[in-house]
Amino acid sequence: WKLPLPADGHSSPVVSKGKVFVTGCVEGPPPAKGALPDSTPRPRVLYCVDRATGRLDWQREVLTAPLEKKHKLNSYASSTPAADGERVYVTFFDAPKFRVFCYDFAGKLVWEKSPGEFQSMHGFSSPPVLYKDLVIVNGDQDAPAGKAAYLVAFDKRTGEERWRIDRPNRLRSYCPPTIFDVDGKPQMVLTGSKCVAGYDPDTGRQLWVVQ
Repeated sequence: WKLPLPADGHSSPVVSKGKVFVTGCVEGPPPAKGALPDSTPRPRVLYCVDRATGRLDWQREVLTAPLEKKHKLNSYASSTPAADGERVYVTFFDAPKFRVFCYDFAGKLVWEKSPGEFQSMHGFSSPPVLYKDLVIVNGDQDAPAGKAAYLVAFDKRTGEERWRIDRPNRLRSYCPPTIFDVDGKPQMVLTGSKCVAGYDPDTGRQLWVVQ
């Protein structure tokens, strides 16, 4: 099967419990050469597709916001969703906020949270990572004076913030953390912001760092 979608983006499709989830941004017509940036709010959309048939089961306009400044090779929907068989989690940029959304498999919004501001000249991409009962997101950013870069974990069910840690180099990066089993214990590794660091994914405690 083949299904055309009206939205563009770099997010990868994810498959869970017979459903395919993917995101996109309905950008509208390209601006004329030499024209000022278009400030018209544009929809960021989550699609749910039946894996077996390609039928569009539902789509949700997650948010509508002006298009942010980005690198020409980036997109306005670059973060891949994450799904656990019951719920699907997506992240988008709503300047100046980074926002996290949770939907059930029927397309109902369960919760939404903002871990904070996000600053980057190249745009946004911070895919959610699922671990046990947590949703973990990377907030590495070009933090101005007085602002923080961060890693944050939310409760998958409620959206309650469970832990937050500072990323001291305060420099943008777009890598999602990856969780490994190391000698029988879980370890979360994140590269970016001028370092590679290991963390305890249950608490956020830093285990080691290489700068």
